[in-house]
Amino acid sequence: MKISIYLSLLILFSISCNQIDNRTINYTDNSGKSVNKNNDEASLLIGYYDIYKRKSSLLRYKLVNGILQSVDTLNTFSSDSVYYSKINRILKNRYIITGVGDIIDIKTNSILKTENSTFSYSKGDSLIFYLDKPNEYGLYNLKNRTYKKVSDSFFSSNRKYYSSNNNYKLSVENHTNKKDFAHVIEIESTELNKTSFINQNNLFQKKIFIENRNGTKEIVVKNAGVGTLLKRFANAKLDVPMLWIDNTNFLYSHINKNKATIKLVNIENSDEATICSINDIEQSIRNAYFFKDIDKNIIYSCEKGKFKINISKMTCSEYEYENLGHNFYRQTQGGKLFYRDTQIGELPYNQKSNQRIYTRNSYLAMYDGTITGKINGLKIWHSKNNKWLEIKTPHNINISIIGWLTI
Repeated sequence: MKISIYLSLLILFSISCNQIDNRTINYTDNSGKSVNKNNDEASLLIGYYDIYKRKSSLLRYKLVNGILQSVDTLNTFSSDSVYYSKINRILKNRYIITGVGDIIDIKTNSILKTENSTFSYSKGDSLIFYLDKPNEYGLYNLKNRTYKKVSDSFFSSNRKYYSSNNNYKLSVENHTNKKDFAHVIEIESTELNKTSFINQNNLFQKKIFIENRNGTKEIVVKNAGVGTLLKRFANAKLDVPMLWIDNTNFLYSHINKNKATIKLVNIENSDEATICSINDIEQSIRNAYFFKDIDKNIIYSCEKGKFKINISKMTCSEYEYENLGHNFYRQTQGGKLFYRDTQIGELPYNQKSNQRIYTRNSYLAMYDGTITGKINGLKIWHSKNNKWLEIKTPHNINISIIGWLTI
């Protein structure tokens, strides 16, 4: 049986009408029995943005065995200071890094950094941020509480195309000559001359360049295909899907006509090996890409679906289930959610492939929304009671799941 808790209740969420304070609300389960605090406890951090008051608040949901015990407001800042996007992260169980580059110290409830930027990666106490300016990055030191901008002519905003040791970077350019449309994509002969009906990206073969820190730049792949088959009105940047495997080898997908061939390139000897091919590639509104899942599997994601790339066996296979961590899985095409071998729910149609899901031991949290894509709350599932807790938000609140704290 689903549990519905509506945040618009005055006692629970004064966020919709009054100033948020640090009150704590205690809960009991449906039977009226108090909850044993020695059971499976969890804390979920949620960002709230009040569009009327233009304020961002950080809330902590305390749960026991999947039952909501209290909601605590940890801090409230103006939207000019802090804004929680849909991509936030918790670092060292203490710091929140928002999608726009803000850093919040949960322990001291203080703002450490607010400059607009994009978090790249961390190394020890150092946090690296992308900036809008080329050849420059932001460096924040958590230990010293210092921030500075660093000039680096080798640094650009597309870090995924840097080698593991950051000594090489890859870039993509168009060939100057257009390809004959018929040789690029399979299409009805009556449409061959109607190039206005095709995205211009599909008419150019791409070249991949490699550059080192000494400034030497050379072509490493002369013909890298068209990158991604894009639909006519797709607004996607020039790109070829690539992924560094180590400091000397990278993958890329070569698309010709409706076929994607996954290739492995060694930058030391320029050897190029074919790993596998995927037929019947479909046109897309966004670029295809590679990523590594939680199990370090290499995944190629395109309009046709997701495919697991096995370099050692030189094969690719349909990637049917994505490991979300802590024994939770998502069906990549159908959108079904599983805990171990048991289905626990299903994502709405428009959220099946790109929904961010947050797990910890026995718990799963995700956004709740309508079929049109509007987010109107969140849902939390726990393995012990095998139930969904649904939490609805008022219409003036934008919600952002930040993640689970380690208790």
